[in-house]
Amino acid sequence: MNLGLTPQDWLAYASPESLRLLMFKRIVGARNISIADIPTYMDEFDELESRYFSSEKDSNGLKDARLRGLYEYTVLTRPPDEPSVHVPYRQVADLAAVAPEGAILEFVTKRLVAHGAVPNGSPELSRRIEWAARWGKAVHLAVLPAKENRTASADPATLSALRAFADAVVNCHTPEDVQSAAFDAVKRNETTTAKFFSAVYSILVGAERGPRLGPYVMDAGAAKVREKILAALDQPT
Repeated sequence: MNLGLTPQDWLAYASPESLRLLMFKRIVGARNISIADIPTYMDEFDELESRYFSSEKDSNGLKDARLRGLYEYTVLTRPPDEPSVHVPYRQVADLAAVAPEGAILEFVTKRLVAHGAVPNGSPELSRRIEWAARWGKAVHLAVLPAKENRTASADPATLSALRAFADAVVNCHTPEDVQSAAFDAVKRNETTTAKFFSAVYSILVGAERGPRLGPYVMDAGAAKVREKILAALDQPT
């Protein structure tokens, strides 16, 4: 597996400023750079920009001047009037990974605003979401093997609970309704919450854990969630 990338590749997943930071931070010697390094440089640029706009200065005057100069070079000596949107790159990528297909931008923006990570949507935030979503898919395809049917190893009680939940979820109108439907399915089918939630998240987001189920279902759409669960249950093992 080759995770090396060109500058053109980098710009498909991250900002030009992060690429300039990579180049200006160390101008001698060779480095092995891969797609896995992109979140580090995106977040480091955010930290550099926050420092630049902060009223607090480093007690080491030389260090402060060096970091200010580094920031100015990364923005081509044309600093903006105010800092851009700052939110951890991996947080955005993680949210994008669990977003409903076809609604990544809306889902991630809504979740970031709800979590207080950003005040509202913006073109800058939209670009970051697009970069991080693309990065997450690229890393997933490069590193992870193809998935098998994740319900194949579930016990009969858990499978019954999943089917009962799928049938009930279309009648849910609030996140609280969804949570109640999930726990009711667990209780009625005599499985455990750990087994049920591991199975349902595996189907919905491809991992054994995920965002709180109620808000996720409301964002994704109850009908789509039901369809996805039933499709997984009916998939040949």
